[in-house]
Amino acid sequence: ICTMAGDTPSRGIAKQRSVSAAFGVSQSGEFVQYAVPERLTSSVFGKDNPPKDWADISLLVPHETIRREEQSMLASIDKLLELSKAKSVKSWQLLYFCEWYNGLFAPFIHEHHDIEERYYFPWLQTKVEIPEKQFAKGHEALVAQLDEIDGICKKVIKKQGIDC
Repeated sequence: ICTMAGDTPSRGIAKQRSVSAAFGVSQSGEFVQYAVPERLTSSVFGKDNPPKDWADISLLVPHETIRREEQSMLASIDKLLELSKAKSVKSWQLLYFCEWYNGLFAPFIHEHHDIEERYYFPWLQTKVEIPEKQFAKGHEALVAQLDEIDGICKKVIKKQGIDC
């Protein structure tokens, strides 16, 4: 259980309990499940290792949404590739995917990461020790991938999905 940086153990535990209550932890410290562990997309948490406290859930919940959307995106890409190989992909299918990606998915991911880096990680560092730039490095690689797909989708949109 994390306590606030610089707090005495008793004061830190009191703060932890009040924060924990807000995140669904009982007074005994037992985590109240908000997520069904066997349905989690996380590679860290699951049926054999469910989230245990507010610290686990504060990173898990927002990333579950992202992973679910990413799974849908990958399924769409697989289907588009399958249709493309069969020469039956329609221009509107490419166009709709790219408009969704550039208009919703990529901006949401960028905004999420900006908020983490601008607000959440600095706040978290006041509470616990975080290795320097651990999270930002993962974001840099992902942002590069997002931007590459964004560029491809801009070309598809410009051509209205025809001859892409």
